[in-house]
Amino acid sequence: MKTSIFLLTLFSLSITVAFSQKNIDNCLYAKYGKEELQKMQQNSPEQLDFLNFYVKHAGYFVDMPNKPIQYTDLIRLKDNSKNITANELINFNPYLYNCKNLQDKNSYYKAGNTGKLLIMISMKDLQIQYKNHKRMQNLKQ
Repeated sequence: MKTSIFLLTLFSLSITVAFSQKNIDNCLYAKYGKEELQKMQQNSPEQLDFLNFYVKHAGYFVDMPNKPIQYTDLIRLKDNSKNITANELINFNPYLYNCKNLQDKNSYYKAGNTGKLLIMISMKDLQIQYKNHKRMQNLKQ
C-alpha cells in the first residue's frame, strides 16, 4: 500500500513538473542554441518565459505615417538586405533583423517598400507589459 501511494505521489509530482516547464518558441533558435535554451528551460524558466513573450510582443507594425519621422531601415541580417516583403511581417522574428529595443524610448524601422513602420517598444514598457501579462496569467489559474 505504501508503495502504491509513493508511486502515485511521484507520478503526480512528475506531471506537475512537466506542465510547469516552459515551451520554447521556435523564434528563439535564431539567436540561442538548442542546448542553451534547454538549460534555460531547466534553470531559468522565468527568463525563458520573458524571451517567449519578447519575440511576440517586442514590436508591432503600423502604416507609414504621412508626417516625417526619424527611422532606421529594417535590415535582414542573413543577407544584409533592406528588401523586406510583406510576407516577412506576418510572423515577424525580431532576432532575424537589425531591430533593437532601447531602454527608455521606442525605436522605429522602415520595413522596405511595404509601406509599414516597425515600432520596437522600449524595454521599460515591454517589462511593464510582461509583468501585466504574468498577473493576468496568475488570475486565470
